[in-house]
Amino acid sequence: MSRAITILKDVLAKHPNYSDAHQQISSIYGITGNHQQALQHINAALKLEPNMEGLSKSKLLLECGNHYRDLDKKQEALMSYKEAADLNPNNSIAQMNLGAMYHMTRDYKSARVHYEAAYKLDPNNDILLQNIKKLERRELALKQKQKPNQGS
Repeated sequence: MSRAITILKDVLAKHPNYSDAHQQISSIYGITGNHQQALQHINAALKLEPNMEGLSKSKLLLECGNHYRDLDKKQEALMSYKEAADLNPNNSIAQMNLGAMYHMTRDYKSARVHYEAAYKLDPNNDILLQNIKKLERRELALKQKQKPNQGS
C-alpha cells in the first residue's frame, strides 16, 4: 500500500489536477483507515470535476459519507449520503447508510423511508435487515413509552 501511495503522490506532484489519481489515493487512504487524508483527496477530485457524471459523483459522495461516519461526523456523513442517494436513488447502500444516519440522529421517520427504499433494492442485505429490526424495536419502545401518558 505504501508503494502505491508513493507512486500516486509522485503523480500528483507532477499533475495536481489529475482527478483519477486523487480518487485512487483516497481509496488507499480509506483502506488504511486514514479517513482525513481520504476525505482531502475525495474533495479535491470533486472540486476538479464539478460536472462529474452522476453515478461517479454518487460513488465518491458515498465514500465521503463513510469517512465522515468513521470520523464520527454524523451531520457531514448524513449530508454526503443524502447527496449520494439523491444523485442515484437506486444505490441501496447509499439509501441504507442514509437511513442509518437518520436512525442514529433519532429521525426515525426518515430512517424508515430510506431503509424501505434500500429494502426494495436489496431485500437480502443482512445488515439492512438488522437495522430495520433495530428501528422496529426502537419504534415499539417509543410507542409503549407514550401509551401510559395517553391515559392521563
